[in-house]
Amino acid sequence: MNRLPRIALLTLAALPLAGCDLSFGLSSSPILSGPACEINDLSEGWSKCKNGQILAFLPGSWGNEQLPIVASALYCDFAHPIVHNHGGVSCVFTNSRKPAETPPAK
Repeated sequence: MNRLPRIALLTLAALPLAGCDLSFGLSSSPILSGPACEINDLSEGWSKCKNGQILAFLPGSWGNEQLPIVASALYCDFAHPIVHNHGGVSCVFTNSRKPAETPPAK
């Protein structure tokens, strides 16, 4: 086979990939570099972590397997990978689900 038809065939075969979105649905939101934000209690995240920072939730007590799932539901940006097991969760922190401040009752 001649060299020119081979190059043309490879170019035509790769052409459909040129318009593909290769981000695999991951967010383009920035991830902050620097130390991870480590929390041991579910109430600490809003005050200790910054948006885009890596979060490491390592509960102080073992036995409740729901804590890592609750932490990911509260604090993790679902557009980035989330790693969790029985002992904790690691993800990109987001404050998008932070509860609104309610004024004190009169």
